[in-house]
Amino acid sequence: MVLRHAQWLDIGADAAYARWRSAADAYREARDHHRQRYGGDLDLPAYRFTAADLGAQRADRDPAMAWVARALLVLVAVVVGWGLRGRGPGGAAARALLLGALRPWRLAALKAPASRLDRVLVWLAPVVVLVGSRLAFTWFAAPAHVLVTLGGWALFALVARLAAGRRDPFHLWAVLGGVAVLRSALLLAVLAGRGPGRYWFVFWTAPARRAVYLTVAVAAFCWLFVATAVVLRDRYGLARRRAAGRTLTAAGVPLAVLAGLVASVGAERALTVWNDQMALLPWGLSRILGITVYLGVPVDLPGWAAGAGVVLAVAGLLLAAGRQVSGDGDSAPGQQQPRCAGAVGRHRPDVRAAVVLTHATAPAGTVCHLPSRGTAESGAPVRRTR
Repeated sequence: MVLRHAQWLDIGADAAYARWRSAADAYREARDHHRQRYGGDLDLPAYRFTAADLGAQRADRDPAMAWVARALLVLVAVVVGWGLRGRGPGGAAARALLLGALRPWRLAALKAPASRLDRVLVWLAPVVVLVGSRLAFTWFAAPAHVLVTLGGWALFALVARLAAGRRDPFHLWAVLGGVAVLRSALLLAVLAGRGPGRYWFVFWTAPARRAVYLTVAVAAFCWLFVATAVVLRDRYGLARRRAAGRTLTAAGVPLAVLAGLVASVGAERALTVWNDQMALLPWGLSRILGITVYLGVPVDLPGWAAGAGVVLAVAGLLLAAGRQVSGDGDSAPGQQQPRCAGAVGRHRPDVRAAVVLTHATAPAGTVCHLPSRGTAESGAPVRRTR
């Protein structure tokens, strides 16, 4: 049964699928017969089929999980298409998600919609895709994995929301939701073939494809922090240092909380619960040798990770501390902060500096400071004129 399932995962042929299903039926028939014969025999007791049943149950769900992934990919495609169109009910939300995922620096110029539908869809669509993709990835059978994954996203979003203050969170949800959809689309594209079983089959047997997938997945993971810092700076008027600090805090809090939770439970117990639900390592491993012992995982690793999360969070708070410079974040809630950017280029001998005001909303009288160029006049304020 196991080899027939692996053969179907490898080639995906209908004949291989039929042979796998036939072998699965034969296994269950032989298992039940064995239990009936030896179940009450104390001298020669029946074998335990727990590990085999865990694997068989998850293998049986692979085709269904593939269809769940395909349905969610259709939803992602609809969001992308609607975002490219950018009109109609929900068009503003889809457009914001598309910009948040791929070009967050363009999101600040997007006007927040007044439609309640757009304001709901901008977070509801990503939540559906994110939760659905993680449930499909775990065969709807690993709540521990889903709890940790979704808990990390929720904590990051909560801290980022607090960093935005009382301002309109629409653009923040667009960035977080857009990146969540982007990362989920990558996972769903892999699951859409033959489910999580195919994902792990390729992961362990194809080093080149594994390296490519991990590279793209890690890059998308890091992109979340870059996009968040960009929207905090451009849309919510935070200085670059403060935006980076608050993003760092948002990254450190989930690591500290979740790693602390695992540390309180114990690394061995946490890994055992996770493996019993995901069925990736031999079921008896933790009951004979212990997963941490067999794999050489330091039992203090969760505590170290929690400490690293605390350090990141505190470092972010220190980085974001200090007096807010006038013109960086003093706008009313929900308003775009007027900003002016000084650009010093190549100067003619009779022109020392040129200031370009890049934001149309900057009122007359806004003061810009030229970057230092090594002259006595550098850094002198230049007032905008109409």
